[in-house]
Amino acid sequence: MNIDIDLFRERKVENKPLLTSAQINAYLDNKLNQEENKFIENAIGSCDQSLELFQIKKAEREFVKELIPYETISRGQLKSIKAEFKDINNAILFNEKPTLVKKVYKFLTTPVIEF
Repeated sequence: MNIDIDLFRERKVENKPLLTSAQINAYLDNKLNQEENKFIENAIGSCDQSLELFQIKKAEREFVKELIPYETISRGQLKSIKAEFKDINNAILFNEKPTLVKKVYKFLTTPVIEF
């Protein structure tokens, strides 16, 4: 993510937070290079509005993490799940044609004019 320094200056003049939500999200997602990280950290340290926005974004992430249960599964369990999905896919694709597929197939294979 390239940080636009001119936009940074405009936001400072307009008395808006120096950082945008997108910049803070990129920072929290570890998608920035070292220079961009330093820029974000300096902006958070020098702008109360940016600090507040950063704290809000971080709190939102923590809230979402609490809502989503995190469970680990073993390789054996993962293999079992993959096998079940493979069996289901094979049943659908090769043995049991879904209704829409049957209708389309019938339409395409029915002759329009018979002699």
